[in-house]
Amino acid sequence: MSLNRDKHTKAKEERQQHRAVALQRDHSAKASTLTFERPDFDLARYDDEDGYHITATVVQTLLLDRWINSFGGQIRNIRKTAVKA
Repeated sequence: MSLNRDKHTKAKEERQQHRAVALQRDHSAKASTLTFERPDFDLARYDDEDGYHITATVVQTLLLDRWINSFGGQIRNIRKTAVKA
């Protein structure tokens, strides 16, 4: 029983280190020749005494809700606003 608990704990720690939102399933992929400039992003610009304030426009899905909920008490004051398509 202890071995299963250790595996579970290790897997949970790995998930906490690597968070990702799954993309739609694709049946094939091709390498692109397109390039892009990595934006200059500084998370400290969004920090204040209450923590970080981040705004994002994303598709509202159950997967998104589960991902947000996986942060537990680390996230608070979530406001969802519908946008016109």
